[in-house]
Amino acid sequence: MSNQEITTQFRKFGNKLIPILILTVISSVFFLIFTIYLLTHSVYLIFYNLNYSRWLYYGIYLQILIWFIFLFMLGNIKNIADAHLNSELLSFRSKMIALSILRIIGFFVQLNAIYILTSISSTRYGTTSSYLIVFGAICMGISLIVLFIAAILEIVAWVRLSSGLSLILPANNAKAGAILCMVGAIIDVIIPLWFILRSLSGIFRIIGFILLIFYLYNLTEDNIAPAPPRSSLSIRVQPAASATQLTPVSTLSDSSIIYCPACGINVKPGAKYCTSCGRELK
Repeated sequence: MSNQEITTQFRKFGNKLIPILILTVISSVFFLIFTIYLLTHSVYLIFYNLNYSRWLYYGIYLQILIWFIFLFMLGNIKNIADAHLNSELLSFRSKMIALSILRIIGFFVQLNAIYILTSISSTRYGTTSSYLIVFGAICMGISLIVLFIAAILEIVAWVRLSSGLSLILPANNAKAGAILCMVGAIIDVIIPLWFILRSLSGIFRIIGFILLIFYLYNLTEDNIAPAPPRSSLSIRVQPAASATQLTPVSTLSDSSIIYCPACGINVKPGAKYCTSCGRELK
């Protein structure tokens, strides 16, 4: 793959980040609104009033959509990694696929947990409310564990992308965007209840996506480092000896061996006739 084709692949990947950027901005706004309500109102009122908790639902819905899109936008990264023999980019792609699946599962379970917990009312469920609280708490715990693992994988993934971009684009600052996205993932790890301050990690991701889109869009062929040479395996094939390549008798080290001049078979020393063709030997 030529440098022009690699540049095109990078630009396509940057263009695919644009809808991710837009959705991240919107979801961060939703989480910010929810955070403001949470800081200025009663927690009970927030979770039991749909007018407040709906912003949390909207933000989670968009997060599911964001990571679903990520599953189908990494083909260009694979093409670049294969052409440039870049294992770091391949590692980034595999980890992004894994963490995207974990995020989708984690957010889906968390949506159900929030719905259960916000729907509990003693006048509606009576004595069954305690069981629903336990079930909702278990679902919330499972979702937080899954999202925590996904955040760890995301940190490693952005580190791999930054390292891979440094090898292919040593003079380009696109790796700075990957580092900022990594900071956003670190915030998700530090804050277990990520939806409370999700807008904070969203800010770092937004800036990171902007830098990635900007630098990859303005990428030129001169920024592409030469690909390392592919290791060629040289296999030496020993040619088979043809029928005409017969070893002369004179090169044999044992002078006591006698050959029939007619058929070429070796005969015993002192024999008068060939045992194969019957020719008289002198």
